[in-house]
Amino acid sequence: MSAKFYQNQTTLHGAPSAWFSHRCPFNTLTLVPSVPIPMHPISTPPHPDLLMFMHEVREKLQKLDILEDILSRLVDMEEHCNKLDSEICGIKTELKAQTSNIVSLDKGLGGLHSKLQEIETQNITLTDENYKLQEKIIDQQKRSMRDNLIFKGIYDDHNPTENTEETVKDFIKRELGLESKDINFHVVHRLRPRQDRGPRNILAKFERRKDRNRVLEAAKKELKQKPQYYVHEQFPVEIIERRRELIPILKDAREKGHEAVLVEDKLFINKRRFDPRQCVPQINPQHQQGPRQPPTDHGPQQPPSDQHIPMSSKLKFTEFSNIFQTYDVLVFVETKLDDLDIIDLPDGFSYVTKNRKGATKKSGGIVIIYKNILKQFISFIESESQYVQWFKFQKCLLNCEKDVLFGAVYIPPENSKYANTDAFEEIEIELLTFADKFDSYVSLIGDFNAKTGTRDDFIVPDESLIGIFELESDDEILSYMLDYEQLKLQNIPLSRMSECHCNINNYGHKLLDMCKKLNVYIANSRLGSDIGIGRTTCKDISVIDYLLLSSKLFSIVDEFEILDFVPLFSDVHNAIHIVFKSVLPHDQITHDTSQNSTSIKWNDNNRNEFVNTFHNSQDQLTNIMNDLENIHTRDTCTQQDIDNITGEINELFQNTAKATLSKPHYKSRKKPNSKPWYTNKCLTSRTKFHKARKRYNIHKNEVTRKQLLETSKSYKMVTNQAYKNYQFDFEQKLRNTSKKQGKEFWKILNKFVKNKDEKSEISVETLHDYFKSMNENNVHDEIDIDIDVNNLPPDIEELLNSPITVEEIKCAVKKIKE
Repeated sequence: MSAKFYQNQTTLHGAPSAWFSHRCPFNTLTLVPSVPIPMHPISTPPHPDLLMFMHEVREKLQKLDILEDILSRLVDMEEHCNKLDSEICGIKTELKAQTSNIVSLDKGLGGLHSKLQEIETQNITLTDENYKLQEKIIDQQKRSMRDNLIFKGIYDDHNPTENTEETVKDFIKRELGLESKDINFHVVHRLRPRQDRGPRNILAKFERRKDRNRVLEAAKKELKQKPQYYVHEQFPVEIIERRRELIPILKDAREKGHEAVLVEDKLFINKRRFDPRQCVPQINPQHQQGPRQPPTDHGPQQPPSDQHIPMSSKLKFTEFSNIFQTYDVLVFVETKLDDLDIIDLPDGFSYVTKNRKGATKKSGGIVIIYKNILKQFISFIESESQYVQWFKFQKCLLNCEKDVLFGAVYIPPENSKYANTDAFEEIEIELLTFADKFDSYVSLIGDFNAKTGTRDDFIVPDESLIGIFELESDDEILSYMLDYEQLKLQNIPLSRMSECHCNINNYGHKLLDMCKKLNVYIANSRLGSDIGIGRTTCKDISVIDYLLLSSKLFSIVDEFEILDFVPLFSDVHNAIHIVFKSVLPHDQITHDTSQNSTSIKWNDNNRNEFVNTFHNSQDQLTNIMNDLENIHTRDTCTQQDIDNITGEINELFQNTAKATLSKPHYKSRKKPNSKPWYTNKCLTSRTKFHKARKRYNIHKNEVTRKQLLETSKSYKMVTNQAYKNYQFDFEQKLRNTSKKQGKEFWKILNKFVKNKDEKSEISVETLHDYFKSMNENNVHDEIDIDIDVNNLPPDIEELLNSPITVEEIKCAVKKIKE
């Protein structure tokens, strides 16, 4: 046993140490005394299974050691997870508390928001009342000062005992040439010292207004050549500030040849009052246009740059002019036109404008463009309000029970310098007046700059109140109060939707109030492709453009759509597309069908085929013969019968010709360019714009929108600059040919004559009367010539009888050219 153990020990661990050789046998023998001890160890090789077993044991022992380490780590992780669990529970508790706080704060903010709106409304009311009170105070101060005059420049010796009344009377007599004895004053005194240490001004309050006016008129005449003296009216400080703002505008208007008068704080230009609240002038001497100078020979003149593009300039763009082929009536607002602008429309269109009055620059404005075939069905109504243009369609055109009164509206933004809080009231008053006058339905369309959200535009009456006031028997009042029920009958939703998440502004409240009072309803989100959507109309953010309709008009709207944003048409607004159901009375409208006729050329080679096809049309021939037989049996024939028979025969020949004869072949000709100013650069920028527009319509985001705006701006600049260059070159050509090449000059002008065969509308009788009056010998009766015969020059006969010289002819020709 010991020998085996020794062998195993040696095999596994090598030769035993000295310590082991002395100790191991003793211990072995002690434990096993009966085992015989061999003298020499037996050399036996280790068993492979044993080696494998020992190796596996060692590996398992190592894994057991690792398990202890893992166990300790798991204990640590468990403690850490417990801590996290407790912390998360605390966070949940705090989160619930914060959520409840946020909910309560949200409720409080909702109440504060409503209170804030009330405060804003009160603030506007108070501001308006404050303004009115201030105006009343200023008016009272002005009235108290209307008998006063201030005298400037009168010598001041700073004598405290000075008799200022006598000083003023002496000044009036000496400098103004008026008798001052009968002029009496209430108060005359000097004002505070001046900063420039000049003579103190004298304030004089006259007893009689006539004396004050007489002195003021004399001062204006007598003191023109005496700049050291000045006499003027006394005004409150506020009016003085207003006059300081209006005086530059007064001077500028007079320099431009306008009739301008400043009365107190009111400026009148061409007998119309200039309102500074609506028109804030931008006076810059560097930008004022003086008289145009003739061209010089110092070099070619540069064409002017394009700084402002009103609607009249947009007609140059093909995209803008193409819409005339799509619509019968076009309404444009904020057109920035004035009364001197002329819109060059395609043939077959007319327009009506309402431009902003009293403005120093082009702004606002409404334009309505319509086809000439509608002239007999449309009428335009003049009104005082500058915020709406009224026009009326006859009921036969839209198949309604009444005529339809339309109003094209543009109301400036409420925070702009053109804002007017009375705009909605003006429109409401005129709508009531015209609707009652013409007994018509009403509709409003345009830019109201009103944000209404999704609030109701109607009022549901309280049935108990109807019973209390016994209104059941009054049909007129009931129909007015229950007008919104007409929308239900037409399956129009009463509730509105909107993609606009903006707060309702003051204009929005005014628009909703107007709708409730007039029984007109907002069509946005209730009709067409916009139903249930309420698509935004401005900057993809807000809804401020509306169509308002009477309840009976919803049934005649066939299409309603908010179109995609196109920068060429507007800076920020989307167009609104509307189609009304119309029944055009064709017997009252003359259409030009010459362009739609089909021309078929006769081919003699297809003669037999034409005849055979004609004879094979037995059904049509039978119908024609039956109709002729019916007419013959009735013994009566009307014009309608003849037209029907003729139409059937014509249709038979047309169908046969189309089936057998070929259409003429025309050589393709390149369409001449009707816009000589349209360059390749314009075409390139236009292509880029349309690519950006398609990209934006597919993927609407900030990046594609920015690209669309940039390409649109570039397209506008390039096109307008090309047009300006062409106009400039054309103007230079006209100037040059008018001086040296008269024939070429008239040749150019004659190109602009549209109809050279057009005859003059002047009748022969008018020409006869004109020349008859010219030859009447009544000149001497009208002209009183006072000639002193005794003081004639001695060579008068020689001068009159002398021949006309070449120099005199040249001088007369020059005057004719001028």
